[in-house]
Amino acid sequence: MYSASIFVNDLCNYNCVYCYRHIGKGEIEKEKLFKILSHLKKMGFSKVSFAGGEPTLVSWNIFEAIRYAKDLGFVTELITNGTRNVEFECLDILSVDIDSLNDDLNFKLGKRRNHFRRAEELIDEALARGKFVKVNSVLTRWNYDDIEEVARWISGKNIYRWKLFQYLPSIGKAKANKGLLEISKEEFERKVEIVKQILSGWKGQFIYEDNDYMSGGYASIDPNGKFYVSKKVEDEYETIILGDVLEFDIENFLNNPNMKKEIFLRRSKLNYETFFPTIQ
Repeated sequence: MYSASIFVNDLCNYNCVYCYRHIGKGEIEKEKLFKILSHLKKMGFSKVSFAGGEPTLVSWNIFEAIRYAKDLGFVTELITNGTRNVEFECLDILSVDIDSLNDDLNFKLGKRRNHFRRAEELIDEALARGKFVKVNSVLTRWNYDDIEEVARWISGKNIYRWKLFQYLPSIGKAKANKGLLEISKEEFERKVEIVKQILSGWKGQFIYEDNDYMSGGYASIDPNGKFYVSKKVEDEYETIILGDVLEFDIENFLNNPNMKKEIFLRRSKLNYETFFPTIQ
């Protein structure tokens, strides 16, 4: 179950210090996005995530594209900061970021003080509507201790997946704030072991990814309609553009030398096991 993440714009109403958004690339045109979705379907993709920036801030209605993707047969996911209205009817999965439950720390991280309360309200609404819910968290120097409280909160929620990422200084503000936020792979792994203990007995999927694992393992598409990956180049993580999505078939995408095919296919297998035959 191949999955693609489309970063439809570079605009956001937050100013997160670890943000990976593609500043300066604007937003994708609706007609181009529809062409990309049709092409991804021909390539064999069956799950698509809409991200940003904040994807609900595009100048046109993002839910038109999500409905179009649903009509094409995709499993649909919206990755949002939860500050704006969500049209749930065309969604299978709602993904919200939660890095801390603390209002002051959320503000320091570049979010609104009430971010956690609003995110929890949206999550509860999605669960009540029978939707899959995923939480994404980025582990940085600033929220290194707070993430344990997030784990305890997660353990009481009926979400299907929690993804914990090592902070990746690859582009934009994330790259600029490396000196403030960076944690080592060893520090990340130590915290993961603590979190696993907190989550013992929780029935959801705990997915944790360090920077090496993340690099080259995603089908990510920028607002210009180009596949890209993050890759370590001389001890620094860089964003590498692979090329225009419309010029790829599945074979030359999977076999691109900058892609980690095995990791991409491992994610595809997990998605298949999670969503089929649940979503048909």
